[in-house]
Amino acid sequence: MKNFLIPNISQKIERILKRECLKPKISPKKFIEKTKGGKHRYCSLCKNPSEKKIIFYARIQENKDAAKKVKKETALAISFQKKNFQEKIPFLRFLPEYYKGKFEKDFEWFEREFIKENPLGDNEKLEKRPSKDKISKIVDFLSCLWKTRISCFRNIPLGTFPLSNYKNISLSIEKFRKEKIITEKEFTTGKEFIKKYINIFKKEHRYLSHGDFNLGNIIFTKKGLKVIDWESMEINNFAYDIAYLFCHLWQIKQWQRKYLIEKYLERLPKNKKEIFKILFRGNLLFLATGGIWAKPKEIKTAQLKKRKEFFKKITKASLRDFEEILLI
Repeated sequence: MKNFLIPNISQKIERILKRECLKPKISPKKFIEKTKGGKHRYCSLCKNPSEKKIIFYARIQENKDAAKKVKKETALAISFQKKNFQEKIPFLRFLPEYYKGKFEKDFEWFEREFIKENPLGDNEKLEKRPSKDKISKIVDFLSCLWKTRISCFRNIPLGTFPLSNYKNISLSIEKFRKEKIITEKEFTTGKEFIKKYINIFKKEHRYLSHGDFNLGNIIFTKKGLKVIDWESMEINNFAYDIAYLFCHLWQIKQWQRKYLIEKYLERLPKNKKEIFKILFRGNLLFLATGGIWAKPKEIKTAQLKKRKEFFKKITKASLRDFEEILLI
């Protein structure tokens, strides 16, 4: 545990909390003990001097991936304080309110609003089934997100989703062929699909993406939809986030997934609709590669078979035709 933690990080965070006059529900030391140092950042509900509840985050691990993630959201929290930044963000109303953020010598921290409502679920474990109205609000958010200019985020170390992940889909589906999940013909179709459309993936690799648009990061409040956890945001194509969410919605009804995609298509300009269908298929093929064999800890063993079958169907449908995906 100690090998991965920033030296004396508990004491360092304690000093920040004291300086900010915040009383945490769980101390940094107890948090690290409870999680056995397995979390890359400390997180606690806190109260300020006026008894207002806020959420406080601070990086505790010293590895590069942890630093990259927390630096992004800390930079977002700092940018959020500037009026000219807020005015340029189309999806501002979907963001939680950020109060403060700072880069210390060897770690970062930020404060954001406490949202009392629970999210749709825990990563893939669905807790609340989304209604048509809620699905429409999700589409509202995604539509605003892809319209956001990357230049607005020049002070945030976004990073770029590796384009090689799309180039290597043909290598990934080789395993599907060996496991007899797909036929030889479908395998050939997959290789031809990537070869034919890789230039479209390159051209469209220029939009802001949340990067981790799972059920746990989608919260419906009295004020409307709030999307949290922006540490994975990056540059990618405009179909990635909705494909990512589609994969996490394997527990809902077929009509609900279809409604999500159809509403999103309605929002797209005419010249982007066919491009979206290509990107969506490619994203699903990439995501299904890990989805078929993954065993999320929040999913009961009895449900894993159903989950695996869903990803098998996604793979086969994505290799054949966009319309088949909507029938899953």
